[in-house]
Parts: sequence; structure tokens; C-alpha cells
Amino acid sequence: MKVYVIEKGWYSDRHIIAVVETEEEAEKISRVLDADYSEWDTKQLNCDRLKFIVTDYGDTWDVEYHEYEDWFPDITETQVISDGLYCVFANSQEQAKKIAQDMKAEELGRKAGIV
Repeated sequence: MKVYVIEKGWYSDRHIIAVVETEEEAEKISRVLDADYSEWDTKQLNCDRLKFIVTDYGDTWDVEYHEYEDWFPDITETQVISDGLYCVFANSQEQAKKIAQDMKAEELGRKAGIV
């Protein structure tokens, strides 16, 4: 379901004024209150398939939820982006990290001729 979120303010003062179901309502309220609105899909965050960017720094792993549309927009399946950088679809940060670690182990095994 699509909803329209009406916001006002800048940076730390930015806040939600309303959430409405039609763009017409959003336009009217935004115009009257001199606010901005944006469209949101309530089904966008499917917890069984969240997109994470996982980075292997050698001694630590960083797992970040992929919330920006312009980060690797064409990637729709789990894959290695580059050496030490993985795009992973998972249902939690912990699962994303484990999947990336398994991918790295498989890659190392292939390089060693084990897999």
C-alpha cells in the first residue's frame, strides 16, 4: 500500500505532520501548511528480504542496512560487489553478516582449490 508522508522542518527539526492515503490529500495539506510530502510503499520493507551492504575490513565486519536508492540499484540478488564488499539479502544484520562470511569462506576455498 502506498501512503504519503507530509513533513515540515529542516535537519534535526524535520518532523512528520501527517500520513495520508492519497496524493491529492498530501498535495492539499502540503500546500496549506507549506510542507513537503513523499510517497512511501508500506510493503517496501519486507523483513524476509532486507538489503544489506556488508564490508569485510579484515579484522572486523560492518553491516549496514541499504536504505539509499542510489546504492547499487541494479542488484536484486545476494552477490559479491568487490573484494571485501557484499550485497546481501537477509532478514537481520546477523544473518547478513553470516551469509557474507560464508561467501568469503567459499571464495577462499575456491582460491585454495578446496571447493
